[in-house]
Amino acid sequence: MAEVQRVDTDYGRVFRLVGGCKDDWSQITTSSWYHKPSGLVRWRKRKVAITLQAPAVAALKDAEKILGREIVVTGSLRTCELQAALYKSDPNRYASPSVGVHCQGLAIDVTTEDPELKTKTRKALFQVGFNQSRPDDEPWHFSFAVVA
Repeated sequence: MAEVQRVDTDYGRVFRLVGGCKDDWSQITTSSWYHKPSGLVRWRKRKVAITLQAPAVAALKDAEKILGREIVVTGSLRTCELQAALYKSDPNRYASPSVGVHCQGLAIDVTTEDPELKTKTRKALFQVGFNQSRPDDEPWHFSFAVVA
């Protein structure tokens, strides 16, 4: 049977389901805008909308303030069905839906095109509670408030 873990963070409580997958998390939110720290127009449309648990969205926004620019997120929440299909296609690359944190609104994938920006982005995300479980082979993948 799946176990729900409650993890208190500086941004609020997040929930992690261990040993199962579900698509009806009530605390999931979508953010299509980011706050530009300087300039006349302070709010900008994101390149890709992010869908995460609300505390993870707040932490990501703080990381962007630290960085001084948008963190380009290339992936966030995945349905259990999509995660199962990805896992079936390549179990060495994708996690099973029963352990995958993308299905729980606790993971993001970010662009890693600019090496200098990649290092700064990683540092900013670490400062607000994101971590990496596989930095060598998945440098784009960050999880929020869960064991690395």
